[in-house]
Amino acid sequence: MDMTRDTIDIHLANFKPDFVFFDMPLWVPELARKHGSKPIYFTLPSLINFAYFSLQARNLPNDHYFIEADLCRPPPGFPCQAIRLHPHEARVLASMCNGVILRGMRFLDKLSFAMRETDAIVTETCREMEGAYCDFVEKLIGKPVLLAGPVLSKPATSRLDHQFDCWLNGFSHGSVVFCALGSECILGKEQLHELVLGLELTGKHKILANLIYNINI
Repeated sequence: MDMTRDTIDIHLANFKPDFVFFDMPLWVPELARKHGSKPIYFTLPSLINFAYFSLQARNLPNDHYFIEADLCRPPPGFPCQAIRLHPHEARVLASMCNGVILRGMRFLDKLSFAMRETDAIVTETCREMEGAYCDFVEKLIGKPVLLAGPVLSKPATSRLDHQFDCWLNGFSHGSVVFCALGSECILGKEQLHELVLGLELTGKHKILANLIYNINI
């Protein structure tokens, strides 16, 4: 992505947009201001995440590395003090926050940089869902938080591949359990066993056999 910087620079010089939205490429704010545009950070994860993990909200220095104990309780002023991580959750998420994601920069560093350089934040939510957390972040960073509403894709209009259509038609209505794990989830052996055991409890043994068969393939 960094190799597109010169190309983006040329496009901004030609189009001179009012706003430039960015996420991962942290050189966008510099280019945006160079051409008189306002950089806007578009956050894909829930804003509750940033509110909970923010170093600034916890009065911690920017070079602080999270430990398990840091994340077992929410920061001061967090809208819902009942939200707390279990130790095993805090341990995993501390590792994720401290992990390096680009050019030696931690995930936490990336968030801090984006919040510092942006002119505003846009997030995929609505006031009814996360209004209190948006107000919390807005007050925390001193910049407006704009709500784009839940961004939902249009219903699919294409038909299933013939292979899958035939396979699904071999089951009675309401008898198929669909497990969506996301594009970045890779199950370990123990996790796969837990999933299979959970499906086995549904009594859909024929589906279970097909699941195992397709995973093995």
